[in-house]
Amino acid sequence: MGIVAVAGSIRTPIYHNETMLIYNSPSGIGFQFINVLVDSLSSNGILFTFDGSNITSVTPNYGPTNGNIVVQVAGTSFGSSGYVLFGGVQALSTGIGFTDSLVEVILPAGVGVVQVQVQSGIQLSPPALFYYSPPNITSVTPSNYKTNGNVLLTIRGSNFGRSTDGGVVKVGDYVCSTNAGGALYSHFEIRCLLPPGQGKDLPVSVTVGGQTGTFAFFS
Repeated sequence: MGIVAVAGSIRTPIYHNETMLIYNSPSGIGFQFINVLVDSLSSNGILFTFDGSNITSVTPNYGPTNGNIVVQVAGTSFGSSGYVLFGGVQALSTGIGFTDSLVEVILPAGVGVVQVQVQSGIQLSPPALFYYSPPNITSVTPSNYKTNGNVLLTIRGSNFGRSTDGGVVKVGDYVCSTNAGGALYSHFEIRCLLPPGQGKDLPVSVTVGGQTGTFAFFS
């Protein structure tokens, strides 16, 4: 009686005749070769493709720009090993880790709306979406200053992103530089150099990842 080898895994057929073998497939991911072995003689190989990964839910599907929360990605055909990408950034496994239908990961830092994909072997799932929270400003200090500017403005809140995420701070239409000496840019606090300008009740805004948060006014 012949036996079947799938990527080296030996399977005993549950039915066979001269032209057909039926066997239970082993678990696996990607593409694997199937050979039939009879009396130590091997057939030519034929390529077998396991179903690709498919995401059915991401819970929660929103979170802070600094990440560091647990996210569950559910679906089918994940396999027994792989990883989850948020906007191309690999997330660290946690909790139950990686299973065929559920993965728990720690959300990496990010901004805006990003694609979530499961990588199993060389196969990449179709994307789901994850929404990083928009900037939220809770205080601006000082709240008024002379028209010549040249003072560091301190903005506190959350979801500002990282200094490398391209965030832009404005007072009205004036850009507040985050590259000046003494400046700071983090998820929770920004210090930027107020430029010369004029006006009353100007909105202070932070824009990052295509999302904008606005705070009261500056004079």
